[in-house]
Amino acid sequence: MPIAKLPKKTRLPEKSERELEAFINGAPDGSAPRKVRGKTKKSVLITLTVDPEVLTAFDGIVEAEGVSRASGIKILLKRVVAKGTLF
Repeated sequence: MPIAKLPKKTRLPEKSERELEAFINGAPDGSAPRKVRGKTKKSVLITLTVDPEVLTAFDGIVEAEGVSRASGIKILLKRVVAKGTLF
């Protein structure tokens, strides 16, 4: 049985600095703040990575309080800022 040759590697076209910046800023958590669904204040969309166990426990807490996950995170952030420290 003959050994098959590997396919030739194709190179991706080079992107200009402007195209790369546009791509990065187009991401949901890119550097340009965006207006969020008719709100008058500017809100910034962030991406957050959390352990699944922590998220499940947090979801249980916010559900018991009757607020959404996003609202629960906003409440915590506002409390930390008002207090001036995490602990």
